[in-house]
Amino acid sequence: MKTSSKNDANIYQLRTPLNGSTAGYDIVNLDALQPNVSSLRAQVLWPDGILSTLRGPWTIPDYLENPHIVVDKRKKATLLDFFRRDGFIFITAKLKAIFDELAPGTCDYRLCKTEFSDGTPGVETWMCSPNEVFNDIVDLEASNISISRSGSYSLLDGDWMVFRNDLSIKTHVFRVNQSSTSIFCDEIFKSTCKLQKIRGIGFELIGERSR
Repeated sequence: MKTSSKNDANIYQLRTPLNGSTAGYDIVNLDALQPNVSSLRAQVLWPDGILSTLRGPWTIPDYLENPHIVVDKRKKATLLDFFRRDGFIFITAKLKAIFDELAPGTCDYRLCKTEFSDGTPGVETWMCSPNEVFNDIVDLEASNISISRSGSYSLLDGDWMVFRNDLSIKTHVFRVNQSSTSIFCDEIFKSTCKLQKIRGIGFELIGERSR
């Protein structure tokens, strides 16, 4: 169910809450996912050129096998629906249903093998990467952000982004290629997660749509 509020212009960055912890969530087969690299990320981060919107650090590589997550058995009573690794997110089926409703066809998924440390099966968990990526969507004159020599954005405490009007009100989850490992969402996505009591996800107010 889509929800709305008086703060519909707000844009948030998806974060792990400051009081949250992803300790006890281990990806145990990093060495087996890709040849010659122990990482979730591809060896070549920008295969189509720096700041391309086609493929970038958000692109899930063609793994040799699916990620294998082992969760500390002491987490059974307080399982998270969301945690982050290397710019990717790992989500339960409950949160995936929200992505499928509000960001249909704009996310790449890999079903993970998930178990607890005592050997019992874990909950259904998906590696997820939102791949609706925008270039030059930020109004730099109206924003207060730090820009590196390469053109990427460094989002520091107190920074503020104003997104141009061509960011459609139908876009609820997206990336900006100048801040490629960040994931942004709108008030509707945030409110839906709150309504569905999604655990482990945080929302940092980072900017707004142009009014």
